[in-house]
Amino acid sequence: MAKAPIAEGRGGISGWFERQLESLSPRDRRLLLGLLGFGGFLFVFGLWWALSGVLSELGERVRGANDKLGQILVLKTELDQANQRLAAQEDRLAKFRDQPVSAWVEHLAQDHDVQNELRSVDEVDRESEGSLEQIQYKVELKKAQYDPMLDFLYGLESSGYPAQIEVATIKSSLGKDKSRVYDLTLEIVVYQVGEGG
Repeated sequence: MAKAPIAEGRGGISGWFERQLESLSPRDRRLLLGLLGFGGFLFVFGLWWALSGVLSELGERVRGANDKLGQILVLKTELDQANQRLAAQEDRLAKFRDQPVSAWVEHLAQDHDVQNELRSVDEVDRESEGSLEQIQYKVELKKAQYDPMLDFLYGLESSGYPAQIEVATIKSSLGKDKSRVYDLTLEIVVYQVGEGG
């Protein structure tokens, strides 16, 4: 049995395709061309659809990353501003480090004419968090007149010293001359930068 040669006349497979095309009727050639055109169109459309899906997904990932980057930049700006405010507050607190609380309170009492009524300025508690210290003091005035006592309270709150009145207890009674006098007990929190700050 003899094998038929693959290539006759023209070379190889391309010659075989040409012979097959020549053997088709004009109608079959148009159908084959239409089928190849439609197949090419489907191939290009499928490729476009697959690539557009991939590109769309990549675009979403890029947009998501850009959104996150924007949020990170906003948070970094807020952090930088907070760090600047913190440094400014630490500098402000450091100015008062060498001024004892008792001297500050005694000076205010003298300025508002209640130095004789000032009985005590005692440290009650001390807490540290990082470089910030919160020190609680108990301040007592006994038998103070109303207006000087209020001026003293106002001076405590408005002096710029890093302190805050947390609890104020006022008790009234009659003095020796039958006028009202007041006992004032304050719980004050003083903020200081610790030795490491």
